[in-house]
Amino acid sequence: MRDTALIEIDRAPYDLVRSLRINVLSDQLLREFRDKNRTGFVPVSIRLLGLQTDDAEAVSIVRSRYRRTSRLGSSYLYQWALAGIEVDGSNAVAAVDDALGTGNRKLEDRRALVRALAEGDTVSPMLREQSIQIFSRVLIHDSASALANGFPHPDAFLTPARGSCGWRG
Repeated sequence: MRDTALIEIDRAPYDLVRSLRINVLSDQLLREFRDKNRTGFVPVSIRLLGLQTDDAEAVSIVRSRYRRTSRLGSSYLYQWALAGIEVDGSNAVAAVDDALGTGNRKLEDRRALVRALAEGDTVSPMLREQSIQIFSRVLIHDSASALANGFPHPDAFLTPARGSCGWRG
């Protein structure tokens, strides 16, 4: 039953899971990290760990991991960045921005960071202005990262204007 619940939590949109305010002991979530037979549950465990904002141990773990993974990368970069945004808000968004500004990042990592920023922005309107500035920079300077996350190509904004005024650019 627990595994089925974890699978469903992993599949559910982040804003829905966040609104449920599921409380899980950090020790239970950390067990998933230690058991090599349960690595498939690590992403959802990170998601839930980030939502345990009243648990000092969970917050401490998230803070150390999202900062490290945003600098160095990880196969769970998206999950740690999103957990960091949940725990540290604006500071984590700034860390994501710094990580996106690193020129030697793999495209996969940049996409994971943009995705985490987009998800975090949907559940925390207080971060929206900061996120919009980052999205704007990403659209202009790194459209490959933005396109993978559903943002339109910058030329798409010009297409209607070109057609309506006879401009052929």
